[in-house]
Amino acid sequence: PLIDVVLIVGLNPPRDDLRRVSAAAPDFDPEFHLDSLAAQRAALAFCEGMHPLLHVVERSCWASDFRRWLHAGGRRFPVPPEEDFYALLQGFLADWDALGLERDADIKEDRGRWWVSADGRIQGYYMTFKARAPREEDAAAYFELWDEYVGRRNEMLLPQAGRAWLVIPDAVEVLEFNALASTLQVVAVALVLLVGATALCCTCSAGIAAAVAMMLALALA
Repeated sequence: PLIDVVLIVGLNPPRDDLRRVSAAAPDFDPEFHLDSLAAQRAALAFCEGMHPLLHVVERSCWASDFRRWLHAGGRRFPVPPEEDFYALLQGFLADWDALGLERDADIKEDRGRWWVSADGRIQGYYMTFKARAPREEDAAAYFELWDEYVGRRNEMLLPQAGRAWLVIPDAVEVLEFNALASTLQVVAVALVLLVGATALCCTCSAGIAAAVAMMLALALA
């Protein structure tokens, strides 16, 4: 199975559990400027520099597609200060039907992945990733690996690039599911042993008791 991982940039993280989406009003980082070279480079690095141990299998990142669109038009990425970043970004979003990038990202979906101020400046954005769900014994370490990865990236960023933080809506559910699965396995084993012991007492036959226990185990598998 796959889990969703969301990277948010330009907003200050909530004080509660970062793995759950906060319902509070967005707290924007005043130092974040997406039109800066540092912010554009950071967006691309977060999108394309994933550690292989994170097991990302799908991604939807505006920065990669924006760079491709700029290069197709003979322009540079990141957009230099002497050019109008927001005019180019609007052109990119308006031109998604002609991009031919359907296999890599859903551009229409990316149009809704921005927090925009009244004057049209982007105050924050998010990128989504799908990763393979970790095994039960690896779940806690896996989510810590995400935290460490984002933390190391943040340490290299300038203030205007914004600091990224994680939302993993499925993290708690994965941990709870693994805990429930372990509990059910213990209950199933106990049930098999109990039924086997009962059959042994009733029949005084170890063979019959073993057969009954085996049939129950196969039914629960």
